[in-house]
Amino acid sequence: MRDGKLGRFAFAVCVAGLLGLVPARARAQKPEVVAPTQVAAEPVAYPEGAQGTAEVVLELVIAQDGSVGDVSVREGSEPFASAARIAVTHWQFTPATRDGIPIRARITAKISFREPVIVPPTAPAAEGGPSAAPAKPTTAVAAKEAVETAPTEIRVVGEERQELGSLHIPRSETRLIPGAFADPFRVVEVLPGVAPVLSGIPYFYVRGAPPGDVGYRIDGIPVPLLFHVGAGPSVIAPALVDRVDLFPGAYPAEHGRVAGAVIAGETMTPSSVARGEAQARIFDAGAMIEQPFANGRGSVLLGGRYGYTQAILSLVAPDYGLNYWDYQARIAYRINATDTVSAFAFGALDRLTNEVVDRTLFDTQFHRLDLRWDRHTEQSHTRLALTLGSDHVLNGQEGPAGAGSELRDTTARLRFEANQRLSPQLRLRGGADAGLTNVKTEVDIFGPRVTTQPARVDFAGGAYADAIWRVRG
Repeated sequence: MRDGKLGRFAFAVCVAGLLGLVPARARAQKPEVVAPTQVAAEPVAYPEGAQGTAEVVLELVIAQDGSVGDVSVREGSEPFASAARIAVTHWQFTPATRDGIPIRARITAKISFREPVIVPPTAPAAEGGPSAAPAKPTTAVAAKEAVETAPTEIRVVGEERQELGSLHIPRSETRLIPGAFADPFRVVEVLPGVAPVLSGIPYFYVRGAPPGDVGYRIDGIPVPLLFHVGAGPSVIAPALVDRVDLFPGAYPAEHGRVAGAVIAGETMTPSSVARGEAQARIFDAGAMIEQPFANGRGSVLLGGRYGYTQAILSLVAPDYGLNYWDYQARIAYRINATDTVSAFAFGALDRLTNEVVDRTLFDTQFHRLDLRWDRHTEQSHTRLALTLGSDHVLNGQEGPAGAGSELRDTTARLRFEANQRLSPQLRLRGGADAGLTNVKTEVDIFGPRVTTQPARVDFAGGAYADAIWRVRG
């Protein structure tokens, strides 16, 4: 870009950021923690063939969506312990919150079993006398009524940092940072060692590494960028992002094939309660809504953002055109207390043009469809996923013989991930992936030299394993 036009465009970006700035309220007081409350409970049936009374004490982990994520038996004998454990997996709670942000919590509940009273059949009445009342059957309903439950202890579970050497950004902390718009990805811009290539351009130098060497991940899925060009919101709705990890140097083995730093984001787990969030600024608007179904076992999520920045640019940089949008859609269904299947689709477009010379300076569009199966317990997490993708990345300059590049491809990648905690200090992780990339267009321009690569299909695969051992001090 020429210096004058470059300055006007950067000024336009700064104006847009200042006009859309909504400082978050700083909290100096102690965080407000609200414990989970039970909203739906499946009655616990008295075990068939059992006798007498019994008490079972269970420890339940309440997930961020209020579902029961894991159950362990503290006290109790069989068959009462199994009956109680199976039944409580279908209970539902309002999630625990810290300053209004859902967090995990651990509760202890006591279930008391009393043997159902069997009413013997009444003898037939004498002829001409009143009819006898039928015997009360010993049914599941009667047995369910013979059970009492009572919470005995509630403890909030803090989020564990699993990654060593990372700058960890939980979603709850972004609510406290002015100008971040509650967007964890926006916080990356202000972290030490991170500098943008140019104000408004979604590429970064991390500790001096070239922007092309920095890897971007969403749920382990590689994407070309995490931010929109111009005003700079992330390509994923903020309400969908759970946390972000920046690895400025050494990163875990699962994020291989990158020469520089890695910025990795994780999305929120499917929710069993309806939720939504919307945001409107003078240059774009976005929203996300999630609706559960099947009594909270499944959920449907839709989200997106659309930018209408041309009105601002026309005032300070009329030579340029800027357009961006993104979308997210997810459907998930929880088969049982540990297994969930889901389909997650997301994508984004960013385009910056010089209207005077009729040249596209920046054009990136990507789409992803991730089909996955997850098994999650308190001690382990396993994922099997198939990811289909499509990318178009174009970078250019305003000069008639300036440098530039263009890449178009489609991908299919199968991956497996496993994470197992063996003890409070030791965690083992491993995985493998294999994928095909169909490169349709690959062009590099440097001055008068234009290099065009032929269409091809690339195969890449690999496996990894690592261990995290935390030594208690």
